[in-house]
Amino acid sequence: MSHLMYQQATRVEPPRVTEARALLNTARGISDAVEKEQPNELLAAIRRNRQLWVMFGTSMMEPDCQLPAQIRLNICQLADFVSSRTLELEVKPEAQRCQILININKEIAAGLLQNA
Repeated sequence: MSHLMYQQATRVEPPRVTEARALLNTARGISDAVEKEQPNELLAAIRRNRQLWVMFGTSMMEPDCQLPAQIRLNICQLADFVSSRTLELEVKPEAQRCQILININKEIAAGLLQNA
């Protein structure tokens, strides 16, 4: 492995960048499944997205969470919305109803990257 590859492999990115990357990757997964009209991939993508948001929501309740109370509340509410929308989509998958999940992820990722 070259020295440059080693540096890239061992570099640690800030947590906010990692979170933004996860949000953008799941948004892309949902978008790709919608575009390809592949219901099984869409179901898997929205479930991965829900898991990500459950982690975000759960982390807001940790005693050592340093974010202001209002931001924690907002993230928990978004996590609840994402979970509810995902359950609705599991019952009745509709491509156009996935767009809100994609938009939420992109907007939150943009905010995270702006403040990283």
